Amino acid sequence: MAIADVVPPDAEIADRLLAHLRTSHAAPALAYAEPPSRLTGGFETSIFRFRLDDPPAALAGPLIVRILRPYRDPIQIRFEAALQNVLVALDYAAPRALLVGGDPSILGGAFMVMQRVEGRPLAQGMDGLVSGAGVGRIVRLVVDVPRTVERMARTWAEAQARLHALPAEPVLRALREAGLSSDAFTYEGRLASIGRAVDELRLAGLKPAVAWLQANRPSAAAAASVCHGDLHPLNILAVDGKVTGVLDWGNTLIGDAALDVGSTIAGIATTPIDVPRALRPMVRGLLRYALWRYRRAYSRMRPVDPAAVRYYQVFRCLSHLVGALRSAGQGAPAGAHHLPGGRLLLIARIRKLSGVAVAVQS
Repeated sequence: MAIADVVPPDAEIADRLLAHLRTSHAAPALAYAEPPSRLTGGFETSIFRFRLDDPPAALAGPLIVRILRPYRDPIQIRFEAALQNVLVALDYAAPRALLVGGDPSILGGAFMVMQRVEGRPLAQGMDGLVSGAGVGRIVRLVVDVPRTVERMARTWAEAQARLHALPAEPVLRALREAGLSSDAFTYEGRLASIGRAVDELRLAGLKPAVAWLQANRPSAAAAASVCHGDLHPLNILAVDGKVTGVLDWGNTLIGDAALDVGSTIAGIATTPIDVPRALRPMVRGLLRYALWRYRRAYSRMRPVDPAAVRYYQVFRCLSHLVGALRSAGQGAPAGAHHLPGGRLLLIARIRKLSGVAVAVQS
């Protein structure tokens, strides 16, 4: 059955959500003050903003409901909710999870209701550089970007360095108490999971990369850090330069801080650019400049081993490839790295950084 056949329309999601909230909070008269409206972003989730009229204290204020696609394991929502709440307890700017729904039949996928964080993405508007904006808008962005990148990169790096400075043990404890296996949140577990997926999906062309990662683990033992896994400026909200919220915690791992830095670099460096061909070199140059500014700002706060950063870039690229191929087999919508052009960028970066040639069927 295709995903489109099982995902309810938005109006039905709104009705089902309200019915569930009335039941779960014994509030039969509960109503919307602001009905759910869909937000952009998220290839693996549907995201709606809403507000309740005269709600119980636990559901007061502006809210978000984040609904996984039907093909996603419901355990991801338990993971994100437990993680976000322990980060809030550690005084980190993550949205507090208020309600977890593990039954996909309620809204078409497992879901989480959480606080809506105020603020604007650090890179709001700059996504037009890679997402098919008109030539005129791209030129204006190109002119404006150098004046804003330094400030953005500093805030971006500060948010990541502060995350890496948090104690890892309370986070590990909270995830274990939520009944989650270490495979879900450690690098060793995730690498083993990727290896199993390569075997299960019969992706023989990716086995050399798995072997390279297994054979070339960084030798220096690094202190465990909380690694977001996808910390780019569109996942960081701010007001007047102050971070108000960090979003999208589904890729978080506990491991070397270099894992997070490498993941950030690889994710941006391999983002497909959907702009006129003549402008692509300029846009790529601006992305490299933004990454250089970010890397420089982060290194001044928390030095990391450059060799480890390169290693974890390979891991991130392989993880993207396996995830894209698995999702394609489940009828998932195409994300930035799911299309053939995106896969080629990932393959090229793996080869550049590791010397290993990999291949996938297009």
